[in-house]
Amino acid sequence: MPVSGTARVRRRVVLGAVATAMAGMLGGCARQEAPPGGPEDRRPPVVVRTVPEAFDTVSDLREVRFDFDERISERVAGGSLNEAVTVSPRGGDVRVSHSRRSLSVRVEGGFEEGLVYRVTLRPAVSDLFGNQLADPFELVFSTGGALVPTTLAGEVWDRITGSNTSDALVLASEGPDSPVHQSVTDREGIFALRYLPSGRVTVTAFEDVNRNGAIDSTEIQGATTAELVSGDTLIIDLPILAPDTAAAVALSADAIDSVTVVVEFDDYLEPSSELDGIDVALRREGAVAPAVVRRFHEADYRAFVEAVADSLARLDSIDRARATDREVSTGPDEPGTIPSEAREIVARGAGVTTVVATHREHRDSIPVRVRRVAGTLSFGSPTVVLLAVGRDTVVPLQVWDTNDSLIPAPSIRWTSSDPTAITVSAEGAVRALRAAPAVLTAQIDTVSATLNVSVHQTVANLEVSAGDLQTGPVGASVPVPPSVVASARKAARFPRRWPPVQRGLKEGPYPFGHRHRDA
Repeated sequence: MPVSGTARVRRRVVLGAVATAMAGMLGGCARQEAPPGGPEDRRPPVVVRTVPEAFDTVSDLREVRFDFDERISERVAGGSLNEAVTVSPRGGDVRVSHSRRSLSVRVEGGFEEGLVYRVTLRPAVSDLFGNQLADPFELVFSTGGALVPTTLAGEVWDRITGSNTSDALVLASEGPDSPVHQSVTDREGIFALRYLPSGRVTVTAFEDVNRNGAIDSTEIQGATTAELVSGDTLIIDLPILAPDTAAAVALSADAIDSVTVVVEFDDYLEPSSELDGIDVALRREGAVAPAVVRRFHEADYRAFVEAVADSLARLDSIDRARATDREVSTGPDEPGTIPSEAREIVARGAGVTTVVATHREHRDSIPVRVRRVAGTLSFGSPTVVLLAVGRDTVVPLQVWDTNDSLIPAPSIRWTSSDPTAITVSAEGAVRALRAAPAVLTAQIDTVSATLNVSVHQTVANLEVSAGDLQTGPVGASVPVPPSVVASARKAARFPRRWPPVQRGLKEGPYPFGHRHRDA
């Protein structure tokens, strides 16, 4: 059927609109978002495959690929994908490309032959739900270099604040023309460089504030040297400090005793620097000035004072031993007491031991028994209620020694204020003989505690005969015989329900008996 030109145009417009609508629907379906419903994903992504594989030897390598078990986000925490990957030794610029479940790493100029590479994924890499890698992932492979089993690790910390430095860049190299190996410290300031070649390396750490990978004069930095041998694991301590070109200036000098002067400066001093080359002179008016014998850093001086004090204490104890000419010792297999010095014995634990004293050719011994001394007694409750005469009840009691430690199975002396009403055994079992209050006393060593005990008599049986009850019309009060009231008052506690004792009485929750079913 022929179609006019206007109709063709209109048909094309309609089809175009339909195509546009379908493209919008398809675009909406392609958006990356979490599926509705189901448990929230909290598991970090996991590397399931690498190309090349770990410890492979490859040649003419163009890129390194990491495959994950789930989709990876293009965004990383605190920077870009290029900054989330560290390639060591350093080469050209690192370029990281992203696909659905993998990251590809390329180095400008390629991977150089004859080296051992370490490619590290930092925990900044995350999945679509923001779950970051739990730990850094490191891939080690060779392009022809020997895999020497060495590890150089350490901690980078700020010398002024004493805190660990995270995200610090650490460089290690044997010389200006040698490869530069690099690592980045974790949250605790820890770094590790594995499979470095043997030899002496210079290790430098700094805060790369401007992220240019180079040490600037204004950045906090520090350096040290280390000697690596095949098979070694070397741990180093690497403090960093802001550069300072100004010399330290002395602010004050104070004498802390008759032979020591402390000089304070306006800046921090290097603790490992030598002080022998520093010229220090003392002057005294009208007399010869004393000479300076030794110079210390503060930490070295503190250690020196402690060593001198310990030496003086040892000399003093030797002099006392020579003056008394006595020796006190204990048996080699008898713990419990040890001598601190002559005529003094220090208890270290409960038990029995033998102390031996010798004086020249004379010798004597004495047995010593050490026990724990009670310091506190505590009952579980201030009052114990015994429900029946003749019933035994064990009173809970805890005993602590003078060091606030619980004493197991203590030997306690028990007494009762009224033995005719309440008796107590050596094990703390209390028996009520009659209904009367009393006070129990527990004593061990010089410590005692008291406990109030109350005894109540319980009615064992209650009988009501029909002749004792009076009857009346419905709704009228019926008095209870005095004998029934007197018996009921002796009871401290009654069961909630009582069995019927006579035909015609209805069972009910009444403490003093039952009521009539009818008048």
